[in-house]
Amino acid sequence: MSGPSSDASAPGPAPPPAGTAVLDTERDRVGVVIGHEGPYLQLRPLPGGREWDADPSRVRPLTSEELLRVRLAEANARSRTGLSVQRLQPSLE
Repeated sequence: MSGPSSDASAPGPAPPPAGTAVLDTERDRVGVVIGHEGPYLQLRPLPGGREWDADPSRVRPLTSEELLRVRLAEANARSRTGLSVQRLQPSLE
């Protein structure tokens, strides 16, 4: 009599689909899934930028609270660097 078998080759949970905001726990970086390449997920920073490969077992979807926190931090960073949308000044002609 043998107990429950543990199959090391059993597939894990399905990787998040493209467009999902995730946390790469290995690098402690937030990104959005842009695709799958071989055994890896391809992630890109939420505000854009250079993509990187991540191990799907080290990635988890962001909660709505985490996503809001990240988006707010990005908006604050843009406002400090002058990249925010500026109001048009009325001309004095």
